[in-house]
Amino acid sequence: MGTTPIIKAASKAHVSTVLMLLERGADPYLENWYGNALHFAAEAGQSLTIAELVTYGMSPNACERYCRRPLSCTIDNDSASAFEILVALGADIEAIDVHRGLPILHSVAFENCLNIMGTVLKHNWGDLQRKSEKGHTPLHFVAIMGNLLMVRKLVEAGADVDVKDR
Repeated sequence: MGTTPIIKAASKAHVSTVLMLLERGADPYLENWYGNALHFAAEAGQSLTIAELVTYGMSPNACERYCRRPLSCTIDNDSASAFEILVALGADIEAIDVHRGLPILHSVAFENCLNIMGTVLKHNWGDLQRKSEKGHTPLHFVAIMGNLLMVRKLVEAGADVDVKDR
């Protein structure tokens, strides 16, 4: 499946192994079916590994062969700490999640990522009024998904309950 030793180490919180592999010439950009070492670290919520890979030179905004951004990978397991470190390291929260065809914040809402949404709201990141191509806001998605807790959190954070889609 193309998994490399650095991908394995990045996904399992073996930061010292990741650093040793980098020192010995391992290529963190090599991808398997899911992505590269940064994608796997993000999906697994490995904040320290993410920081090391970005410090090494990997971009927190890269959209490689499979068009998955590291921020998009954090959504798979609702990894708020990984999402937070990626944004702190320069990941663009306003980018389009090409994998889902939605702005990142909309994907967070669509996938019912309560932990990530809590982090987004705590830091006041992203535009809660931004519309997708079909005119949906994050509030539309959480309402469609029936997540009343997230509806409440978005409304309390200032999401417009009167906004209409197309």
